[in-house]
Amino acid sequence: EFCCHMLRWAVDQNEPPFYEYVKFIGNFKSLKNVPNCTQIGLDGSMERSLHSASEDRMGFVATVRLAKPQFIKEMCTVKEHNEESTSRHSLEWKFLFLDHRAPPIIGYLPFEVLGTSGYDYYHADDLEILAKCHEHLMRYGKGKTCYYRFLTKGQQWIWFQ
Repeated sequence: EFCCHMLRWAVDQNEPPFYEYVKFIGNFKSLKNVPNCTQIGLDGSMERSLHSASEDRMGFVATVRLAKPQFIKEMCTVKEHNEESTSRHSLEWKFLFLDHRAPPIIGYLPFEVLGTSGYDYYHADDLEILAKCHEHLMRYGKGKTCYYRFLTKGQQWIWFQ
């Protein structure tokens, strides 16, 4: 396996392409039972692959994934300034209070989350930074969180601070 940057074209043709950091996972395989195929060269001309039947050809067969996946559900953000709410947590990070503005945003009623751990609703990729915020809260008794993803009752990730 290895990682590199690959050029990615945007869906909108007016937007410039950009590079994404991707991870290749695969291995080399013998292509001796794979027929020679016709391929189009970079200049658009047709080329015939010329290999003898006895030649042992190898190919790299791999899957390619974004090194840091981006999910469509992550794109759902709270953009309106009036879409904010306040929650309070214990030192164990359990919900102690959820104000009346939260249910329309997160889908949960206060009684559904009170007493549950905030970690049950946070995205796995955000847990490390949230744990640091939690540690700061335990040391100093107060604090403000960073940006993190919260799983709504409708199973969508929304960004919070």
